[in-house]
Amino acid sequence: MYGLEFRPQKFGDVLGLENVKDVLRGILRAEDYDQGYIFAGSHATGKTTLGRIFARAILCPHRTEDMSPCNMCPSCKDFLAERNPAYLEIDAASQGTKENIQAIKDSLRYEILSTRKIILFDEAHDISDAGKDALLLVLERPDPNVIIIFCTTELEKMHKSLRSRCMDFSIQDPSEKLVRSKLATICSAKSLQYEGEALDDIVRSVGRHYRDAENKLRQVTFLGPVTKDNVKRAVSMYVDETAGMLLTLSNDLGRALKFSDHLLSKMNVKSIYGLVVRLLVDSVKQSKGLAFSEGRYSQILSAIWRTYGAMVFEILDYMVSRNRLGDQQMFQSDLLVMHYRFRKGLFEAKQVEMKSPDVLQPSKEVTVRKVPSISELAKLPDGKKEDAIREFKENRRKQRADERVPERVSKVWGPEVKENVEQLIHRRPVSRDEMERVLKGTRNEEKI
Repeated sequence: MYGLEFRPQKFGDVLGLENVKDVLRGILRAEDYDQGYIFAGSHATGKTTLGRIFARAILCPHRTEDMSPCNMCPSCKDFLAERNPAYLEIDAASQGTKENIQAIKDSLRYEILSTRKIILFDEAHDISDAGKDALLLVLERPDPNVIIIFCTTELEKMHKSLRSRCMDFSIQDPSEKLVRSKLATICSAKSLQYEGEALDDIVRSVGRHYRDAENKLRQVTFLGPVTKDNVKRAVSMYVDETAGMLLTLSNDLGRALKFSDHLLSKMNVKSIYGLVVRLLVDSVKQSKGLAFSEGRYSQILSAIWRTYGAMVFEILDYMVSRNRLGDQQMFQSDLLVMHYRFRKGLFEAKQVEMKSPDVLQPSKEVTVRKVPSISELAKLPDGKKEDAIREFKENRRKQRADERVPERVSKVWGPEVKENVEQLIHRRPVSRDEMERVLKGTRNEEKI
């Protein structure tokens, strides 16, 4: 596995986390150690790796200039070979019971500790409550030769009293740029042919996690060179098709649904929703000056922004409110609802202007119908008035602004119309007789 083969062995190999590394170097220079340390952060971000480097550096008698372990002395070699008696690493998920912790306490009590003993608990949040209480007693009676390191993805599950007795470090997720840099380094070291955009797609598929990205990269290499097509096949990352579905949704429902059927056969629904939201967010970022790698992805983002513009925010507001991310039928029903909102003018889409015949080009241009305003309603011929008013009211309900309709109507049609509209505004559906009463039973009938 690339994650094991290319695991950092010194501070300089760890990408990012400069503030954390600087503090750890300062501790090593001063050789002023606390009893306990906590490294907390999400999975695959380097918590345990950094904890191991710190532990190895504490035990190393020949640290380098930047306080990294030399990795050449007997202590470091034994550590790397997992046989250093001064270091004990425990998987808390399987060895975190009270009995396990008590056994460790007993071994510390009867050992003659002439040098330091370091114990690292991986996934420390899985230590049982009784086990955490037992460790708390160890921390309350500090032994200068014993250091405990906790690595956890769920800091909130660690006892507050235990946390208060440790120095804790927040291991932040790496930037996507750093993850991509790690993948490029691996490709160069393994002499793998790769495309820059293919690495970008791998990173987009997994987010900001080194190990996940490394695993996906290895998966792709079994198909051949690291190209966009091979990434698409191995990782199920269909950016072009998702963009095609999004760009045709406003004006060509049939084509958008074909895209969605194809995507559903290649990706799970949650991944599709996530990719759509990512495309929308990245299009906003690019429009605000954030640079993305030149190429296909940048062109897709530009096309989305040219198509929707500021309406991206409305679409995002709708998309992120979806809670049924595992339901295929609800996914396609969301497409229908969004298309309906485009057609009703609740989303006002601008048409994309592209000459290429690929998936980014809508199959045809369709003018999105806009609901007329109240002042425009007064100028409509009698035969079109009823449907237009009904559509206007439906539009206002969906925008949750019905309470403002009577006031706006009264400005154009007078107070009597306002009174009639107030009686009808929250009733649904509006019958023909009711609408005629609004239009004909007022003093302002001649204006309409």
